[in-house]
Amino acid sequence: MKLLPSLAGLTLLLCGMNAMAEQVQTVNYDYVEAGYKRHSENSDLSLGGIQLTVSKRVNKFYVEFNAEQFDRSGTEVDPFEGIGTMYSNDEFELKQYRLGGGFIFDLDTSSAIDVGVLLGKLDLDYRSEYWTKRDDGSSSKLRYASSSSDLDYWDLRVQYQKVFFENLALKAAVGYEHLSGDAPNNLYGLLAVGYHFNHAWSVNTQYRYVDEYRNWGVNVQYAF
Repeated sequence: MKLLPSLAGLTLLLCGMNAMAEQVQTVNYDYVEAGYKRHSENSDLSLGGIQLTVSKRVNKFYVEFNAEQFDRSGTEVDPFEGIGTMYSNDEFELKQYRLGGGFIFDLDTSSAIDVGVLLGKLDLDYRSEYWTKRDDGSSSKLRYASSSSDLDYWDLRVQYQKVFFENLALKAAVGYEHLSGDAPNNLYGLLAVGYHFNHAWSVNTQYRYVDEYRNWGVNVQYAF
């Protein structure tokens, strides 16, 4: 996973050299994209990971599949005055899958609005081993803890896409997430900007704002 940004950069460099500034004037719903993404929650939990999206247009409709995987591991040190210091090795893993589609309203050759619904599943796993080193030099027994969350949800959104200056693309969206169980339901906003090297290859950045968390990332897209 750590090699992904380097590979993406090398791919973009080669494509840019082979097809310099070919003009792109249309919004495309037929593509595959992959890239690096970060997930940050209000609880200060921050995870890095990868994402894959596949989209296909059929007449005035489109179908989309998205998969994301984030993880983080590390050691925490928490001192307690008069008692000792607690050490823990923590692992977090977040997986998310979405499948759905919607209807496309073509405004002109360079802009479109689409309304879509995606059904999804979110899995969060937490594992930890921890121990305490007391002030007198002794250590407690190694202990273990774990938890997991498995949520279903649906996502309703309205997106606007526009190609500017023949190679610069803008995507803006507003939506609503409904999650199962006691998880909060959220309104969200999304903004993405991309640069097209040619009709096939582009690089894109994206930021998604939700009340409970944030997502941002960069990806390489191949349009077919």
